[in-house]
Amino acid sequence: MPNKPTIAANIFMNGDNIANVRKDLDQSAWEWGVDNALKNLMQIAPFQSSQPVLQQIAQARKRILIRPAHAGEETHSDPVAGIDSYDYTTDGVIDATPQGSPPLACAEGPVANRDLTSTPRFRQGDSWDPTRLGTGTGSDVCLYFTSQDHLKELMKAGGRPDEVLLHELVHSLRMMLGCSFCTSMPDDYDTVEEFHAILIANIYRSECGYTNLRKNHFGKSDLPDPDEGHFYSAYQNTIDTFTHQREMWVLTHTIATVRCTFNPIRRSLLNPAGQWK
Repeated sequence: MPNKPTIAANIFMNGDNIANVRKDLDQSAWEWGVDNALKNLMQIAPFQSSQPVLQQIAQARKRILIRPAHAGEETHSDPVAGIDSYDYTTDGVIDATPQGSPPLACAEGPVANRDLTSTPRFRQGDSWDPTRLGTGTGSDVCLYFTSQDHLKELMKAGGRPDEVLLHELVHSLRMMLGCSFCTSMPDDYDTVEEFHAILIANIYRSECGYTNLRKNHFGKSDLPDPDEGHFYSAYQNTIDTFTHQREMWVLTHTIATVRCTFNPIRRSLLNPAGQWK
């Protein structure tokens, strides 16, 4: 069947193959989970920090296709050349990477397999081939997500299905805009791309009234010190670079106005009097 539109513009879903990857859910239950997570991000207040992400996706020239994640598989988003065929694994990483930059692998997974050296990892075969440098034109994205898989982590920081989906939508947006660049990041964030996604998801979580926030990309443990000022001071350079990036300008300036306890983007862009820096 054709890809099915969701309630969010530029985001589609296709669960036609769910019988091949899941024995615990049928297609209608999976689609309900996707719709419910999107409704939380778009229609059920508070959503002032999540709606800007969906609005930027709606205005992008590329599209997102949500597919069922296998049971026990981590939700993830991959840049693809298109979403209208069944070849969803077609590599679109070059277009998702900034123009002239080498495509980098995003380190993740068990600690034994993760890059803990703070050294960027080149994708195999892309390292020094000048014809494989990024174009920055943006790619379509295939996002693998099953809402029901995250119900067991509802009480964990970053564990709610809507937070998990928002995290992946931040990744997807940056791929769509051609600015995804997985340079390494310390403190178990793995890459700056994971830092960006966790940062926005934590602001959304704070807006929803939670005080425990996600610590990093290695699991879903609590951030020991959720003080906004302390966090901004610790990661000021990374946050300022993110907020002033051309492709992120509208998104970050919109999120900066969100009133919640934890919003380091506000620290980056507004002075104490609430005026733009």
